[in-house]
Amino acid sequence: MYLNAGVNTRLSNIMLSYWSGNGFVSPQGGRLYQSISSTVNNADFTQRRRELLILRMFSDFHLPGNVLLTTRFEPFYDFNRRQIEFSFGTYLNFNQEFFLTMLRRAD
Repeated sequence: MYLNAGVNTRLSNIMLSYWSGNGFVSPQGGRLYQSISSTVNNADFTQRRRELLILRMFSDFHLPGNVLLTTRFEPFYDFNRRQIEFSFGTYLNFNQEFFLTMLRRAD
């Protein structure tokens, strides 16, 4: 089960998510949700039942050329391990028009 609730504010977007999974494995999905480890440095980790509460705070910054910079801070609580962890992320998004513009300028 994956539940989401979010709100967009003037400064950032906030999303609260709840995940409950049992024996979930996804070779191409998010590693956080899986019941087994997909990393070499913690290869023996397994947790059949995963129950997480995730808070996502992110902001979008529009850059020249239809480029979007997204910053994220994502703390989450693991109910089974009774532990809080977090991650930071920076994403650079651009659409196909970006490449078309670059090709036209090269001509």
